[in-house]
Amino acid sequence: MHYPDLSRCAYCYQGLNVRADDEMVEYSEFDYWVFYAIEDLICHLNEWDNVATVDALTKFLRQAISHYANGIGTTFCKQIGLSSWAIKGWLNKGEKPSLPQLLSVCYGLDMFLSDVFLNETQAYEFSGRVLRKLPEKMLDRAERPLLVAAQRIELLETLTKFAEDRNEHRPLSEIAKLLNFTGSCLRYWFPEQCARISSKHADYKRISGIINQESSVNKVKLIVDELKASGVYVSNRKVNNRLLLEGKTLAKPVLYKAFKTMLGNKS
Repeated sequence: MHYPDLSRCAYCYQGLNVRADDEMVEYSEFDYWVFYAIEDLICHLNEWDNVATVDALTKFLRQAISHYANGIGTTFCKQIGLSSWAIKGWLNKGEKPSLPQLLSVCYGLDMFLSDVFLNETQAYEFSGRVLRKLPEKMLDRAERPLLVAAQRIELLETLTKFAEDRNEHRPLSEIAKLLNFTGSCLRYWFPEQCARISSKHADYKRISGIINQESSVNKVKLIVDELKASGVYVSNRKVNNRLLLEGKTLAKPVLYKAFKTMLGNKS
């Protein structure tokens, strides 16, 4: 049985003991606040079980909204840059916030989670605290799909064959379904092969579209010629009815233009 490698980041798969060069990344004040907030969360992991509850969060939020926004949740959300629909679900439906949403509230109030849930009296002191607006939105990021080495080797060989096969034009989504993986998983691990597969499918669709369009134009010409040869008046309706039998229509500008051109052809 394989387990996730806890020594590596689940998102970028870089070793957690490897430090980036100072020139590579410049962290903002907001970034550092998030770092400290996560550190606070981890340091108190053994204390959250009985205190980090929906009821405790609801009580905290109601006090904060009452203090800063006269009890109006939408006003409070606007002040800190949070979507108003989220807080309605927490207060009225017992829904749980995601970690980024919870940290967004904490940032707005300049508090850590320990200040929220480890307050024994649950009488929160907001005086002197000025609300802050999020400089950027915190989002939930999907965890990187983990594949063992054997899977990666096998998938690399398979996707390379798909990418190099000139007669293979299926989209990546269809290939991913065939292999029992998601397209995002394959794109994450094998970006080069997936890009080639997608590019090949796009070229195939473009060329097929040109061929289908030429075929449809020729069909319009054939119908008009047949009607003229039989001495029947060539009308828009008659031509369109014939086209509809084959799933085509003069509503397409290209086909209508071909129809008008043929009407003007006296031969």
